[in-house]
Amino acid sequence: MDTRMINSETTRFLERGSYLNVKSFMSTHMSKYGGLFRNISDKEDNDTVDFDIFEGKVVMICCFSLPALSTFDSAVAQAVSLVSSEMHVFGAFELVVVVKTSSDDVSAVNDFMSCFPSFCLTIPYADCGKICEFLDFSPGSEPVGVLVNRNHSVEWHKSLDVLLEYGVDGFPFTPERLARITEREQNCTLWRKWSMVSLFLSSTLVPYPKPRSLIRRNPGGGPGKEEIESFNSKSCVGLYLCSTGNLIPTLDEIHKNCRDLGLEFDVILVYMPFKDFVDPKLFQDRINSILEERKISWWVLPFVYWVSRRLWRLCHKDTEDRLIIVDPNESFVEAHGEAVIRHFGMHAYPFSRRRMIDREVERLRDITLESLLVYRSRDYVIGMDSCSRHVPVASLEGKNVILYLGYVGHQYDELYDQLSTGYCQMKARDPDLEVVFVGLNIKSLCDFGSVCAMPWLVCAYDPDHADLVSKQIFRYGGKRSTLVAFGNDGRIRSVCAQRAIWSFDPDSVFNDNLRWEIFAELFGNHPLPQCCL
Repeated sequence: MDTRMINSETTRFLERGSYLNVKSFMSTHMSKYGGLFRNISDKEDNDTVDFDIFEGKVVMICCFSLPALSTFDSAVAQAVSLVSSEMHVFGAFELVVVVKTSSDDVSAVNDFMSCFPSFCLTIPYADCGKICEFLDFSPGSEPVGVLVNRNHSVEWHKSLDVLLEYGVDGFPFTPERLARITEREQNCTLWRKWSMVSLFLSSTLVPYPKPRSLIRRNPGGGPGKEEIESFNSKSCVGLYLCSTGNLIPTLDEIHKNCRDLGLEFDVILVYMPFKDFVDPKLFQDRINSILEERKISWWVLPFVYWVSRRLWRLCHKDTEDRLIIVDPNESFVEAHGEAVIRHFGMHAYPFSRRRMIDREVERLRDITLESLLVYRSRDYVIGMDSCSRHVPVASLEGKNVILYLGYVGHQYDELYDQLSTGYCQMKARDPDLEVVFVGLNIKSLCDFGSVCAMPWLVCAYDPDHADLVSKQIFRYGGKRSTLVAFGNDGRIRSVCAQRAIWSFDPDSVFNDNLRWEIFAELFGNHPLPQCCL
């Protein structure tokens, strides 16, 4: 036994940085007639592998217990298989799997080993106990592993769930490496200016597998393969993170509508087999069958575990379908495209909240007091103090104006109380301030009630005019009471100016809050950083 090795077999914890010569360790802890074998089904043709195989290589030894304690343990085994396959492609890596059962059921062990790649190394079951004892593992425990680098130094000895969450992107799975990943992903979130290349290809890991090309499920829809870099020149790309397949019908309809209308929209499907720890291969087969059944022609990213896990982390470990809209030309990423297309459909093209907010801001900015208050031949509003006092709408030009839209049944009384409370303070600061009341469901001045007591102006009620005003202001919602603030330039500054009064700051009623208000109206259930507004 190597004298530099850990001194005692009774040592139950392999600390990071400890020296462990796997060749010496294995040869010492295995029986005289034991040996290493590749994980192939034909045991008769499976020659013993010499212990020299470990020289100059990274070695990962993983211990599992049967029966598995949970589906989580099974998912960990799948992750070990996928990660080791990605690492083994470039050589200088060996995986040793050790399995113990509570009943010493060797047939169960053989069935379990079928989920691991053929290059995986196994040891005779009779020797598993010694290896597990040294690694402080016993039947019924959660899976553990030890990773030893080329210099025989232990990188880590702990639970294997780190492989499940990070894939090969986390190699060598040290606290420093995982901290770097966390920092990178916090500083480069999906809200920033990411391109297709940075989403798929950027990594400090070289040369571990990176997807370079996409394939189309139905080649009849176009070329069979295309390089990822080429999508950086596309105007609208939907990255479909497929966790359940529930979004497929909606996205299929949207994609076909775009194609029929001549609108560019490429869909790239990324397999995300993480919900309920499903088998990745079975998951891919199920999704592929749905695509074929619906004759869907999308681009599909070949499954690369660490890439899918990275996107999963960037989406806050969401296990529902997500649609990330990437617009390289405008350099933005919409991380909730699925909500946009579900709620707004084709109207939202190119399917980003920022674009929808831009369009709605532009639309509201084009609305003037004249376009709202002048109706047919009536170009005036009425004084509250006298129904015979007509005030031309044109006379409001150059003034700050609050348009009080009153809808009985929705915060009508509350809004009146708030506005009347802040009115005196606002009027004292701006003597030219005017308040114009527009009833949305009030048929006569008698219905105005307490509003008549204020020195405000009122727009004569007409049901058709009320509907017109409602449609212009409440494009995405029903009628309700609100305060619309027009600046002295005649343009809308706020469609929910009462919020300033609610916060006891009536002086800020005419601040430009339009973008935030539109976002709250359209996408209040989805958090959006200010940088996207």
